[in-house]
Amino acid sequence: MKCAAVAIVLASVLVAGCGGDEPTPASRGPVNKTNFDAIHEGMAQIQVVQMLGRWTAAAPSVVKINGADMAVKHCQWKRDTVEIDVNFADDKVVSKSEQGL
Repeated sequence: MKCAAVAIVLASVLVAGCGGDEPTPASRGPVNKTNFDAIHEGMAQIQVVQMLGRWTAAAPSVVKINGADMAVKHCQWKRDTVEIDVNFADDKVVSKSEQGL
């Protein structure tokens, strides 16, 4: 009888945990739309790293900012098919982009 009661309780817990609110791939982990939207021009690189974690890839790059070439550090955070790209100059955000959010 004790085993049957435990089995019933266990089954009800398992069924209750099978809800349909599964997070979408774009919302799991720190590489998500909420964090992307929180990144703003002038934000310190350390703040971005605290939010997103260590980047997946980083390299020096040259981008056009307000019509002028600017040397930047291009950092990318990637998870599955979702990515956030941020360009830093003097350890501050100068531009950002995303794919798959």
